[in-house]
Parts: sequence; C-alpha cells; structure tokens
Amino acid sequence: MGRLTSFVRAHPLATTALTLVATLVGVGTWVYWTQVRVPYVEVSFLVPTAPELAPSGPDQTVYRIDASRSSVSYDVTETLAGGDRTAVGTTHGIAGDVLV
Repeated sequence: MGRLTSFVRAHPLATTALTLVATLVGVGTWVYWTQVRVPYVEVSFLVPTAPELAPSGPDQTVYRIDASRSSVSYDVTETLAGGDRTAVGTTHGIAGDVLV
C-alpha cells in the first residue's frame, strides 16, 4: 500500500488519467450491457397451428388457411431522420380459419 500511495503522490496527473480511463471503461461497459446489447432471442420457424372452426349452420362456410402455401405481408411508410422510408415485412407463419 505504501508504494501505491507514493506513486499517487509522485504522479498525480497519471493517477487522474488512469482513474478517468477506468471510469470511462466502466461506464461504457454498463451502457453497452444495459442499453445497446441486443439479447439473444430464439425464433421458431415452425408452421403454427390453430383450432379448427366448424360451421354451426347450413348457411355458414369455413375457409381454412393453408399455412404452407400462404403468406402475410405489410408495408409501412415512415419518416425517420427527415426522410421517408418504407418498411416491408412478410411471414409465412400464419394459420387459422375464417367463418362466414
């Protein structure tokens, strides 16, 4: 401990610089881990299942979505940083019935 104290007294500028660097590294690490880092998320690419509807009367028709041959897509125009951008998304992960 005596050598550390004598170093700090003999080199106050170097001690301040090392302290500042250590603080910046610590704060930078904290910001990365809490604000920037994207957590790992496991995504399932299985075709979803849905309960099958049954018509309750003779005038009703059930349209069944075939998830292996269907897709849903969207496009959204948004203004980001002063410029218009179009975001487009498509998925084949749909399932279900439509009862009319």
